[in-house]
Amino acid sequence: MTKRMGNQWATLISYLLVFALVYLYAPVVSAQASTVKTNHSDVNLWSGAGRPSHQTVGRIKRFEEIQVLGTKRLKSGEVWYRVQLRRFPGWRKQEQTGWVDAKFFTSIENPVVDDQPSESVTEAQAACVNCATGGKSTAPIPKQQTDDIAAVGKAIRNKVGFAWPVGGYVRSGFGYRRHPIKGVVKLHKGTDISGNAGAKVKAAKGGVVEISAGGCKTGRKSCNGGAGNMVTINHGDGTKTRYLHMAPGCRMPKRGTRVSQGDMLGCVGATGAVTGPHLHFEVIKNGKWINPLTVLPKRR
Repeated sequence: MTKRMGNQWATLISYLLVFALVYLYAPVVSAQASTVKTNHSDVNLWSGAGRPSHQTVGRIKRFEEIQVLGTKRLKSGEVWYRVQLRRFPGWRKQEQTGWVDAKFFTSIENPVVDDQPSESVTEAQAACVNCATGGKSTAPIPKQQTDDIAAVGKAIRNKVGFAWPVGGYVRSGFGYRRHPIKGVVKLHKGTDISGNAGAKVKAAKGGVVEISAGGCKTGRKSCNGGAGNMVTINHGDGTKTRYLHMAPGCRMPKRGTRVSQGDMLGCVGATGAVTGPHLHFEVIKNGKWINPLTVLPKRR
């Protein structure tokens, strides 16, 4: 009798363990679900779409992946995601559903940057970015050539041939993030690519140098409006590329110089508003910033 009861208990425990494992690892099923993550330190999870009339119900950690169950566009133009979090503290599974502001999140497949509010700079800042030398304002390049300073954009896929300007991994991608120095959330208009100080920066595509702003020394965070030593190339097909924070003492092409893909533009540095050596690389399409990873070749 005792032996039979023991067998029954063993069978029951086995069933319970199987059920627990199936529940623990069963995927979230949603026809519309996609995975997104954030580069921000912490993002609030809300009880509904829109902050004023709802309460926070949780926090999403940096780089934590979540499932998007649906989207909602508010009258203000803001886009919100209805999301589900799945966490596994110990052996327990916790699921939580709520709403998040889409601007803080980037899709693993495609950045979520459509319909974001525009971000502009002052004329003084524009003139500084267009400085010819030494960070001092000179006559700015005509407005039609500085439209890349006044607009932000969508990830428009462009099939023309671009090449990586420097070797290294992506340190920070395109999209909204908390500025590492100013601490405010704003659009990061390019891709930060790691690189050893002094490594060659090469033209991603052939074109004409439209802006060549040098004269910055490492440590002068405000030099050239925070861009540091930088070059802008106009490729003549509606696209431009910008190369920021390059090192002092490294030869840069002059304005008006025609360059070919792969020509040296400067060296990886840490000039302007940076926390360390890297290349900030931007791509502008028809006056709007786009995600550089949509035009750069995929690395294997």
